[in-house]
Amino acid sequence: MQPDEVYRLLSQYNEDELFYRELFFRRKDPVKYAEFMKALNIEEIHQRQLIIPDLQTKGYHPARFKDDFLDTKIHKNIYLQKHNRYTPSYEHDHEFFEIIYVMSGKCENHIFGSTDILKEGDLCLMSPSVKHSIWTEDGLIINILIRRSTIQNMFTTVFRGQNIISDFFANSIYLRDFATCLIFRTEGDQAVRDQILGMFGEQMDSDAYSESIISSMLVIFFNKLIRGYQNTAAYPQTVKRQNEAVSRIIGMLLDDPAHITLSGLADRLGYSAVYCSRYIRKTTGCTFSELLKKIRLQKAEELLKHTAMSISEISGICGYENPENFNRSFRQCYGMAPSRFRENNSEIQRKGTEILHDY
Repeated sequence: MQPDEVYRLLSQYNEDELFYRELFFRRKDPVKYAEFMKALNIEEIHQRQLIIPDLQTKGYHPARFKDDFLDTKIHKNIYLQKHNRYTPSYEHDHEFFEIIYVMSGKCENHIFGSTDILKEGDLCLMSPSVKHSIWTEDGLIINILIRRSTIQNMFTTVFRGQNIISDFFANSIYLRDFATCLIFRTEGDQAVRDQILGMFGEQMDSDAYSESIISSMLVIFFNKLIRGYQNTAAYPQTVKRQNEAVSRIIGMLLDDPAHITLSGLADRLGYSAVYCSRYIRKTTGCTFSELLKKIRLQKAEELLKHTAMSISEISGICGYENPENFNRSFRQCYGMAPSRFRENNSEIQRKGTEILHDY
């Protein structure tokens, strides 16, 4: 489906938007609003998952969208949807990444205790656990929902390097509850707009190949964002300083997970070891040892998935003195031995199997 046709279809008001628009205007007249609310079919409201805050416990307004929300969608790793106009604003967060893109008009994104006005061409990339709410009357707003595991699999090949976007994903992957966002002001960049419409069109035309195609399109999309906007993308001022500091720490741990120590990290940052330890605990919720362990095991996970290195080699690269200690630590975290994890998740083995099937 061509971008212009996708845009035309998305611009049309759907049934839920018509409902929300009527709700919005009825609220301006207390009598008409009371009549409207009294006539609601609660069972239908639940089936359609309509957001009506005034229904309180009877309504549908989840505070957190879990990964199983994506299980209900056509594509379960990356899913694009339109944010319905006039949807009542309510605070929530997600277990997955979300991109908010303003195709036309504008929207209010209430986040980190302030309101950010997103205009046409603006894009907000949010990590899991970010609490926010959105409001728009006339804006055509596209949401792209992406599983954490999907971003993690992309990270080793797409987001490596010293730039604000790779820092964003490193923080979000290695710090499980690190809530942050990046704002891109693309000012109506036609290429960005058409790529999002292209992904949406592929989803609308869905077939057996669409999920793989959308995933590839998303990789290209992120690379173009890095190329075009890495120097202008910005954190909100309320979290900017903390994000930059944590990014430096994560970057140093990623550079040398096998040998880095708390005292060595503190020296490089110009801190005392005591202050460095307290700062890490305050900003990440982890001790230095806990954070280093997370990064070492994440590194091991990447190497098990994407390389043919031996378990012994991986344990050494990740800072374990012997494979037995590595096996024990990995099993405690993942519930299985590294060898079993590789059997279940290795891209090397999967590609080999695909080649054998081709013959």
